[in-house]
Amino acid sequence: MKIFAFIAVPIFTFAGIIPLGAIPQIIAHRGASYEAPENTVAAVELGYQETDTCEIDIWLTKDKKIVVMHDDNTSRITGKNFDVTKSNYNDFASLDAGSWKNEKYKGEKIPLLEDVLAKVKGNNKIFIEVKSNLEILPHLAKIITNHPMKKNFIIIGFNYDTMKHSKALMPEFPTYWLGYPKKNEKTKELIPYGDDLIEKAKAANLDGLNLHYNTLTKEYVDKTHKAGLGMYVWTVDDPQIAIKLHNMGVDGITTNKPRFIRELLEKNN
Repeated sequence: MKIFAFIAVPIFTFAGIIPLGAIPQIIAHRGASYEAPENTVAAVELGYQETDTCEIDIWLTKDKKIVVMHDDNTSRITGKNFDVTKSNYNDFASLDAGSWKNEKYKGEKIPLLEDVLAKVKGNNKIFIEVKSNLEILPHLAKIITNHPMKKNFIIIGFNYDTMKHSKALMPEFPTYWLGYPKKNEKTKELIPYGDDLIEKAKAANLDGLNLHYNTLTKEYVDKTHKAGLGMYVWTVDDPQIAIKLHNMGVDGITTNKPRFIRELLEKNN
């Protein structure tokens, strides 16, 4: 690491402050979604060829299945409109979720969480972003709590209450609160991140923050680390921004181009 402000050993052994000299953890956003259809088994498999960590999104269906997809309906990726939370999984399980990206992925389906977790092997890790409300948590716990690869799972989400309850229900899983900068209503300028995020994360016993890189500063990264929290950022495809964030000391970078960003940072480390 070119610029750093902490000791040469990791404070956290799994997810959090990275060792001195290491590049940040590179996380494939929705799998290798720049090349493959997002949140599919194909995207996750390709993601693990390009880095050791993938990120996925999950929703709870009407019949209490957990599916891996970003939107709350299927129209963008299948051309057929099913509201995920109001539909049973079998209503849309057979839809083609790959052709929209590339014809070579024709036939890719919207997978169940179990299908994707089956691809997590060895040192591979996976960030599971909770899109649904609190109702999904006991169903998620049932799937991951006794999973043989559970030590490699991380939970993330934008909703603070959901993350707070998730950590209380499943304390063994590293849990990060996603966020993005707010805008000043008058000037429309982005407001820098405040100490309240750090304080709320600590109050909920969360393991760290996972923030959009806009307005992030090295001082804020250092302050987060000093509070004993990890700092991850999303979603970075620009090489200069990636290098800047690396020099700030962030612990992980989510990107649509995992191989490109990983090789870039390794070269510039």
